[in-house]
Amino acid sequence: MKSLFTISLCIFALAANAETISLEQALTLARANRPAVKAAELRVQEARFSSRGLGSKPGITFGIGQSTDPRRGLGATDEDLFVKQSFDFFGRSQAGRALGEAGVKVAQAELQQTLLAVQTDVMQAYFELAAAAKVQDVSKELLKLAESLLQATTRRYEEGKIPEVQLSRAKIEFARAKQSAILREAQRVSAQRRFEGTLGSTKTELSADATASLVDVTAPQLEGRPDIMRLNAEMAVATAEGIVAQRSNRPEVELVALRSPWGQDSARIGARLQLTVPLTDGGRSRSERQSASAKLAAITSSRLDAMNLARAEVAAIQIEIAAEEQVVANYKDLQIATRSLVEKSQRGFGEGIGTMLDVLEATRALREVEQELAEADLALNTLRVKQHEVSGVLLGVSK
Repeated sequence: MKSLFTISLCIFALAANAETISLEQALTLARANRPAVKAAELRVQEARFSSRGLGSKPGITFGIGQSTDPRRGLGATDEDLFVKQSFDFFGRSQAGRALGEAGVKVAQAELQQTLLAVQTDVMQAYFELAAAAKVQDVSKELLKLAESLLQATTRRYEEGKIPEVQLSRAKIEFARAKQSAILREAQRVSAQRRFEGTLGSTKTELSADATASLVDVTAPQLEGRPDIMRLNAEMAVATAEGIVAQRSNRPEVELVALRSPWGQDSARIGARLQLTVPLTDGGRSRSERQSASAKLAAITSSRLDAMNLARAEVAAIQIEIAAEEQVVANYKDLQIATRSLVEKSQRGFGEGIGTMLDVLEATRALREVEQELAEADLALNTLRVKQHEVSGVLLGVSK
């Protein structure tokens, strides 16, 4: 079994080789490498091709055939050889194109949802890694403080100014600080591995910039939310379905060039313009239009409800962010005060004015404050990540 010291050396070696990347670079890497993003982009491409097919103009039809002997009274037609071209004078292709474009919007909403999900994963893992790095730095500083305390205690004990129990306590505090530093480093490496997993890349040994932060979304439009985009797309689908239903029983116009049947002695070639008007469809088109109209009304109501809930959610998160910002500011003030207290306590103990207990208590207070500051920073960044998610905003990073 490897010793704790050996394990710590391995972990510190990994940390030394880590490459720091910005949040923008991490998001770019994830969007380029995550299979989920590629799949969503391909679905948009599929929808575009489908839209082209639905909105295509009528093509040219060529036909050739052989009838039985017309003298036996069977099968003679004027379509033994013909070329037929249909014309869309009444908007059938336009209706199909509208339906196809609505399908593209649905696929784009799915892509937006995937991008936001990937962004949320990457951002959350990034800031968790940054917080773990901050806590690790705190543990290193506390280890230095504990080492300084142990050296001062050893010196005063050798001078006969303090009892041995204080030296033992200083050694215990140093051992605790050393153990904590090793644990915090392991937690940072673990967070680093989780972060690298969100990138979908084979690149390893990546580290987060501890100074990175997100800009608050000041004026969210909410139109970038995947659920709102999907509802907008479904409204477009319902509208297009109504148009398709309305134009499904429109007349059809065809121009046909044909020749006389093969069995006739002399070949004759002519043209025919054909207008076909459906007289009735049993109420099918009317029912389909009514169905599309009801569907559109239902989706419109759902969209209104979703927008109201989204506005409330964004407002609630903004309140939480403001409160957490105040918490972070307060902890930063406490951090300055406790650092000053530790320095004064150490100086007093070294000069024989203060006691080791003063140093230990001040050091413990600093450990707690800096730990809580790192947690408050993470909580604030987590809220901002959530704010971007519920606002449907991609990127928006500052340092």
